[in-house]
Amino acid sequence: MKRQLEFQKASVIAQNYFSEQGEGGASGGDITDAEVDEFFKQPTNQHKFDQLIADAKAQDPQFAAQEIPPEQLNMLKQRLGRIYVAEHKAVEKGLDRQPKVRLQVLLQHARAIAQKYAMDTLKDKMEATDAEVDAYLKSHPELDTDAKNRAKAEEVLKRARAGEDFAKLAQEYSTDGSKDKGGDLGWFGHGDMVPEFEQAAYALKPGEISGIVQSKFGYHIIKLEERKTETKDGKTEEKVHARHILISDAAANPFGPPQSSRDKAKAAVEQEKQKKVLDEIVNRSHVKVADNFQVKAPAPQNMQGFPPGFGQPQQPGSEPEEGPAPKPNAKQSPAKPKAKP
Repeated sequence: MKRQLEFQKASVIAQNYFSEQGEGGASGGDITDAEVDEFFKQPTNQHKFDQLIADAKAQDPQFAAQEIPPEQLNMLKQRLGRIYVAEHKAVEKGLDRQPKVRLQVLLQHARAIAQKYAMDTLKDKMEATDAEVDAYLKSHPELDTDAKNRAKAEEVLKRARAGEDFAKLAQEYSTDGSKDKGGDLGWFGHGDMVPEFEQAAYALKPGEISGIVQSKFGYHIIKLEERKTETKDGKTEEKVHARHILISDAAANPFGPPQSSRDKAKAAVEQEKQKKVLDEIVNRSHVKVADNFQVKAPAPQNMQGFPPGFGQPQQPGSEPEEGPAPKPNAKQSPAKPKAKP
């Protein structure tokens, strides 16, 4: 944590130096590669760089598992070195003693320590329990759209099984991108769809319509069109061609990941708990700030080109979920999201 704070202090001071020189961000400005190389010839400075890399790896297991190519490591060292060389030049000019710079450093440190405190100490107090989510849904029945969507899916299923045109029903009721094609998903094989959808689709015979199938995307009604067997690289694989109707809340937020009623309730409960915890901290605080006092907060660090999480405290609730995240896409479908390279 101490090394992280020292790096952030250097970054804030360097940003002010670059700003005075007319250079935006940590672009380097008048700092040459030779100056950076000379800086890292000092064993203490090289050790500082090695420690920051080790810290970044400790914070990000994915980064730790990668082997950094020499050219990328050198590029990283050049960017980092420019920050430290700029800090040194700024100190020589007395920029670090300017009230606005000193206050920006204090604010940056306060931000980092507060975020660390929130992660280590307050996180458990701000997480919603199952009982709290149940109680919130009970007191906010309008939020429980799962029951409404399932009832709507049951109604559409009855009409499909009664002989109505499946493609027309999909065009009218489905909420994913396949609706314009009458719910046609084309051919797919094992592993292409989320497990619940795949299992239901492969259990059907051509012409059959499934019951209500629930997945994280919502409620599906599946109609199997065809089956076929393909041989690829000496291996036989059975593929199916299906249509579906998806009943969900995707239309309300087409660019976000699918959210169930419980997801929404949990987010609302945790937002309330976070506000309560922060209000309690504020009420215990004796810090007073004049109403007419204003100061520009330190700009977010320009970390483009640095490893993930490098020199930055992790935001509460920002830890990555297991597995690949779905890409924002208006055409939500049961297709399993692929991991990005």
